[in-house]
Amino acid sequence: MLILNDLTDHRAPLDQADAEMLSIAAAREVERFLACRVGHKPTPLLSLPNLARVLAACRIQVWIFVCADDGVPRLVDWRSGCP
Repeated sequence: MLILNDLTDHRAPLDQADAEMLSIAAAREVERFLACRVGHKPTPLLSLPNLARVLAACRIQVWIFVCADDGVPRLVDWRSGCP
């Protein structure tokens, strides 16, 4: 499902708190924390070029998360956009 953002503040700069939370430094801090957990493995990021072409998008990528309880892969987040 593709939902276009038509809010008036679309493409506006992030609030400072949001920018810090979504920064590269914050992502590295989270990765350091997760790396200490037993059994931690990086989540694979998969590229879907054929779907991107069909939807006339520059790129579509998805993260797949394998549930620790039952081992079933689940789509948990997606990103699309141009480099």
